[in-house]
Amino acid sequence: MCVIIAKWFDDIGWAGAKNRDRKYIPTLDFIESSDHGIGRMMLHDLVTGYKEGINSNGVSILNTSLDILDDERDVDAGKVKSSPDGAIIAEALTFDNPINAVHHLIKRKLVGCTIVFDKNTLFLLEGSDQDGSKSYKYIVKKIPKNETVARTNH
Repeated sequence: MCVIIAKWFDDIGWAGAKNRDRKYIPTLDFIESSDHGIGRMMLHDLVTGYKEGINSNGVSILNTSLDILDDERDVDAGKVKSSPDGAIIAEALTFDNPINAVHHLIKRKLVGCTIVFDKNTLFLLEGSDQDGSKSYKYIVKKIPKNETVARTNH
């Protein structure tokens, strides 16, 4: 079970955290890159290819994926893959502000619970294609500074 949380602090702005609890032992590294003039620092799971992180404009993206059972079946079968969700998040980290990153995540139909934020602004994106119709449905909420956000994928 992965859990993401974000809280506003008067002296620093929005801060987010995540636990990443998977049944396999991940091999993690960090990727530093620059694209479209924006630097990115991303956590990278070498087993599944999943990525998330922060960019040089302070835009951060944390996600609780809905597809963890697929990932874990692939890991159990010895398949190493490149996570489509991780690639979408890496692309969104090339945008200079949270709302443009959210628009990109919607365009690319990212599923799960996702917080996209910088120091001053936080959006919660909840997206799914799990209703049997395979149509993408989503809700975006701008979170006020007096609320704390917590989401899990279970």
